[in-house]
Amino acid sequence: MQLTYPQAITHFKGRLRRSRYVFCVDLEATCDDFIPGAEASRRKLSIQKEEMEIIEVGVIALDRLSNLSTAAEFSRLVRPTTHPTLTRFCTSLTGIKQLDVDGAMTFSKVNQELNDFIEPYLIEGAVWCSWGRYDADQLKQDSTRLDITSLLTGLEHLSIDEFYSCAFGTPAPSLKEATESMGMAWRGSYHRATDDARNLARLLATLLDAR
Repeated sequence: MQLTYPQAITHFKGRLRRSRYVFCVDLEATCDDFIPGAEASRRKLSIQKEEMEIIEVGVIALDRLSNLSTAAEFSRLVRPTTHPTLTRFCTSLTGIKQLDVDGAMTFSKVNQELNDFIEPYLIEGAVWCSWGRYDADQLKQDSTRLDITSLLTGLEHLSIDEFYSCAFGTPAPSLKEATESMGMAWRGSYHRATDDARNLARLLATLLDAR
């Protein structure tokens, strides 16, 4: 894909220079929608936006001083409590099964493990990023609902879809489409947190190296 505004790359690199580490984050959450051909017109959505809960966390820590190589990974499934039963749409979208979340920890406990994972990197500075604002909004929603603190919410958040849009002068597509537009084959399963975070990390490194 043809780079339209190379100055966007320079600007983004400048924002990253303040921190050594970049956390590429993806979250999956409980959700509901109408499946084509199903009883779409005869039921209401069982989970509203404000009721969605994180069910999977994927984080890739990149070291800016080592050409954005992967320093560490964090991956956890999460057991939802407000709507503990996953919808058919959710399992179809993510591939996450009911048995997977039934045996997982709640987000309060996963968040503590995530904080423990993140904390050592904060000494030399860190930012976090995701594809779009959804992950930041969902993290804030779950943290507020459970009255817990995520170290991520105290860091600067960067929306990589906005960076992509500025660099190419076009509305940002999905993460998978953006990855493929850069000539990279998608790796893993789409809408699985750790796979999405890994691909986001690959996309970010490629974008920053674009000419």
